[in-house]
Amino acid sequence: MNAAYADNHDARGGHQGKQKGGEHRLAGKFKRLDADESGAITLDEMTANIADQAQQKLTRADSDASGAISLEEYLAAKPHAHDFSAIADALVECVAAIKAESGDDNIVVPEASKFTSPEAKFAAIDANSDGGITLDELQTHMQTQIESTFAAMDADSNGEVTLDEFTAAAEVKKATKQAVKQCAEELLDDEE
Repeated sequence: MNAAYADNHDARGGHQGKQKGGEHRLAGKFKRLDADESGAITLDEMTANIADQAQQKLTRADSDASGAISLEEYLAAKPHAHDFSAIADALVECVAAIKAESGDDNIVVPEASKFTSPEAKFAAIDANSDGGITLDELQTHMQTQIESTFAAMDADSNGEVTLDEFTAAAEVKKATKQAVKQCAEELLDDEE
């Protein structure tokens, strides 16, 4: 490939363009979250719109407008959710093997409990076990998830996430997701 083609290919979104585009999108997301423009994201900034986000999720999923999301509505809102609970231990072993073979420190070996069934995930959000996820339950669940995500991103535990920490966390998420996807495909192919 000649240099002119390579430059033009990158300008049109070739391999380097895609990488820079991904970095640009991350920087844009970071900037939107950094409401006070301090150059760092706080937990308060990450949770600032949680009530509105929870309401939007509830409204989208609550097809019968009952004010709560039933199991059926929850499953319908997540049509691509997979139940990996039966192969959870094998997934963990496979991801660990990929990490060891590749030496990729960005891959995080997940706990087997991450791969619970959609029904078990619903039950975990439905704190009072009444068969419906209310706005308060959804908001509490989202708050817990955001706090966990924030703690994982805040590498130096100073209560703030810098752009570098934000970018590193995105790289970890991407590498881990790719490893899990590869393992899931391999394991499900083996079952067939």
